[in-house]
This record gives sequence, structure tokens and C-alpha cells, in this order.
Amino acid sequence: MHAAFGTPASRDLPIVALLLTVAFAGFGDSPLVALAACLAIVTPRLYRHDVLEHRLPNRLIVPGYPLAIASLFAAALPRGEVPWVALGAGGVMFTLFLVLALAGGMGMGDVKLAGLLGLSAGALGAEAAIASVGVAFFLGGLQAVAARRHRERSIPFGPSLLAGYWTTVTAAAAWA
Repeated sequence: MHAAFGTPASRDLPIVALLLTVAFAGFGDSPLVALAACLAIVTPRLYRHDVLEHRLPNRLIVPGYPLAIASLFAAALPRGEVPWVALGAGGVMFTLFLVLALAGGMGMGDVKLAGLLGLSAGALGAEAAIASVGVAFFLGGLQAVAARRHRERSIPFGPSLLAGYWTTVTAAAAWA
């Protein structure tokens, strides 16, 4: 076990508190805030895992899927709607990252995380979903350039995905 995994959860509290504030600002009192809150809680651990091990554990991502579906429908059904944009965004991001993984450019943890973040960002609208992945690729590109200078062969992409998502939620809260 790497020393950073043994750090007390209390070290994550300031980051989690900040991300929870962003989640509530971005999603308000909608049932969708449950998914964003869940993502806020796991973000520091996902970041650490991916940076240190180049791995995003299923136990931190997969439980978000049923929560995502439940919160999307809990928010949409009272209005007589189906959350097509969010479902489409999650499906498109999952598929895009699966193609990249099959081509050798991403890991399967990135695929699962991208789909989940697509569902949540898509709940804010198609523009938010596109912005989320756009920011992630921009940040990942910067990281790749820096890694190449240091002759590193691969970079963890999960932190870029998470940063893209949280940047988009922050922007959505500011625009609201």
C-alpha cells in the first residue's frame, strides 16, 4: 500500500467540503445533487488512485451508476420528462472512451468514470456535457506534453476527467 492511501480521510474533508458546496450550487435542491455529492466524496480517492497506480477502482465508480439513473429519473419524471440528454451524454462518453480504450489510449476505469460523469454533466445540459469532456481533454493534453518532456510513457486521465466535470459544474453554478 502506498503511503498516500493510508492518509486519514480527514485530509480529504476540505476538498470534499468544497466539492459538496459546488455540487449544491450547481444542482440546487434537485435529486440530481445526490449523484454530484457522491462524486464529491469519491473524487479525492479516485484522484489518488489514478495518480499513484494508474487505476480507477470499480468500487468507487460502479455504485454511482444506479444512483445516477435513480436521481436522473427522480428529477425528470415529476415533470413528465425522460432525461434523454443526460442518458445520451453518458452513453456517448462511455462509448467514446470505450473506443479509445480499445485503441489503447485509455483504461477501462476511464471508460466507466467518463460514462458516469457524462450522466451527471448531461443533467446540466448538452453544453455542459460537451464542456466537461472538452476541458478534460484540454487538461489531459497539457499533462501529456509535460509527461513527454519527462519521458513518461503514460498519464492518468481520471484527474483530468474529474477536473473537467467539476469545472463544468462550477461554471453551471456561476451561470445559474
